[in-house]
Amino acid sequence: MNYLWTALHHFDKRYRVKKEKFGGKRILIVEGIGTKKEAMEYLKKIVQVDYIYKNLKDVDYRNFIITDENLSILRSTKAVDNYVAFFKENYLK
Repeated sequence: MNYLWTALHHFDKRYRVKKEKFGGKRILIVEGIGTKKEAMEYLKKIVQVDYIYKNLKDVDYRNFIITDENLSILRSTKAVDNYVAFFKENYLK
């Protein structure tokens, strides 16, 4: 987790990277990206950078974007898997 936090922090220092726990899951939140389009562009860029993910071969992880409003809901429900399904259905089609 610390390696990934550092890699994301150094990838684009304009954004703040925070660690949070949601139930049994640990997540990293990249804040301050702006619009949905900018967030999707950021996501597309980071998934192509090998050094960010090189230590995650044996880790079950998901990448997704989330609005501040939905993040508040996620913080209260801690239903990460449900949000990931929502994200795939509404953002990746």
